[in-house]
Amino acid sequence: MNRNKSIIFKVICVVSCFLLLYNILPYLYATSFVMPSADDFGFSNSIKEKIGEGKGYFVSAVILTLESYFTWQGTYFCNFLLYLTAPFVRYGIWGIRGLCFISILFFYVSLYYLVKCVMENYFHIKERLKSAFLFSVIVCVISNLRIPSENYFWYNGVCAYTIPLTFALLGVQFLIKYIVEKQKNIYWWAAIFLGIAACGGTLQHAAFLCYVYLCLVMWAWKSKKLHTKKLIIAFGIPLLGAIINVCAPGNFVRHGSIGDGKLHMMEALNYAIQIMVNEIRYVLFETDMIVFLLVIIAMGYVVGKNGQQIKARLFFILLPMLCGGLIISNFPVALGYSSNYMEPRGYFVLDTLITIGVLFAGLAFGSYFSQKLRSIKFVYIAGYILLMSLFGAGCLISVRSDRIKPVRLCIENSNNDYFVRFSNTWEDIFRQIETSDEKNVLVETNPAPDTKILRTPDLSSDPSYWVNVVVAEYYDKETVSVVWLK
Repeated sequence: MNRNKSIIFKVICVVSCFLLLYNILPYLYATSFVMPSADDFGFSNSIKEKIGEGKGYFVSAVILTLESYFTWQGTYFCNFLLYLTAPFVRYGIWGIRGLCFISILFFYVSLYYLVKCVMENYFHIKERLKSAFLFSVIVCVISNLRIPSENYFWYNGVCAYTIPLTFALLGVQFLIKYIVEKQKNIYWWAAIFLGIAACGGTLQHAAFLCYVYLCLVMWAWKSKKLHTKKLIIAFGIPLLGAIINVCAPGNFVRHGSIGDGKLHMMEALNYAIQIMVNEIRYVLFETDMIVFLLVIIAMGYVVGKNGQQIKARLFFILLPMLCGGLIISNFPVALGYSSNYMEPRGYFVLDTLITIGVLFAGLAFGSYFSQKLRSIKFVYIAGYILLMSLFGAGCLISVRSDRIKPVRLCIENSNNDYFVRFSNTWEDIFRQIETSDEKNVLVETNPAPDTKILRTPDLSSDPSYWVNVVVAEYYDKETVSVVWLK
C-alpha cells in the first residue's frame, strides 16, 4: 500500500511539474516580444517632461501621482509605480519586456505561497507535493480562462492590475500567518504594507482585499479567540488606503465624463451581481473548470483523512462569502462604468478570485466526504484511482477541447514565428519614426501578424488619433501615421 502511494505521488509530482512548465514558460517567452502600447507612451511622455525639468524619477513620480490623484483617478500605488519604474524611458523596449517577465513570475510565485499557506494553516496538510499539485491545477485553470494580453503583456496593465493583485495575494497569506503564528510581527508588518499597496491599485483590488482582510479578522476572533488591537490595525490601515483611493477628486472628474456623471448605487449593485453570475457561468460551463474541480474534489477525498476536520456548515458559509466577495469586488467597476461592462484586465482579477475560491471549496468538500467514509478502506484506495483517472481525463479534455486555449495559442504563435515577425515589424516602425529627419512622419509597411496574445501599439493611418499623437510627442515629431501596404 505504501509503495503504491509512493509511486502515485511521484507520478503526480512529474505531471504537476509538466503542467507548471507548460502553462507558465510560453507566457514568459512571449514577454521577449512585448511592445509599448497606447497609454504606455502617455505615461512615458509625462515622466520625460519632468525629467527634462531637472527633477529625479522619485520626485517626478510623486508629483505626477498627485496630479493624477486630483485630475483622473485615486490609484496612488499603481500610478506611482508607473512613473517611478518608467521602463520605456529608462531602458527602452527591453525595459518593458523585463518588467512584464518579472510581474508574471511574481504573480505565480505569490499564488503558490497563498496555496501553500492555506493548505498548511487551514487544511493542516504540510506536504509540499500536495500543495504543488493543487497549485499546478490552479495555474492550469487561470492560465487558460482568458487571453491575458492586458495583464501580462501591457506595461500599464501590469502596474495597474497584475502587481496589485500579486501584492493582495501575498498580503492575505501574511495575515493568515500572523493569525496562526501570533508572535511574528514581521508577518503583521508585511500584511499592512502589502495591503496598503494593493488598495492603491484599482478599486476592484481595494474592495476585494478589504473584504478578505475583514473575513480573516472575523475568523481569527471566532476560531483563534484573538481580540488584539494589532489585528484591527492590520485591517484598518489598508482600509484607510482604500478610502483615500475612493475619495480621490480625480475619480469624480473621470466619472463625470461617463453617462450623466451621477452615482447610481442600486443600479451598480445590480450590475455587479450580473457580472458575477455571468462570469461564474462562463468559468464553470465554457472552460475546463468542472473537470479540474472534480480532480480537486478527488484530491480532497484522498488527503482528507489526516487533514482538518471539515464541518458541513462550512459550505453554507463559504458559498455566500465567495459570492459576497465577488459582488463587492465588482461593485466599484459597475459604479464607475454605470453598466455591467468590465475590461478584460478586470475579468482576469475576477477569474483569479473565482478559481481560488471554487477549487478550495472543492478541496474542502472532498475532505469532508473522505472523513465521513474513513472507515471504508477500499473506498480510500479507490480515491487514488479516481484522482488519477480524473486528472488524466482532465488533461485529455483540455488538450482536445475545441475552445482556443491561450497557452496553446501562445505556443502556436511561437512555432509559426508570429511573435518574431510581430516584434520585428513594430521595432522597424518605431526605428523609422525615431530616426526620420521629417517632422511629419509617414511609415508604409506590411502589416504585423495578429498574435491575439500580444497587445499592438495601436498606431493608425490617422495622425490625429490619440495614440498617434502621444507617439509623435514621445519621439518629438509633429505627426505620425502608419499605412499598411496590404
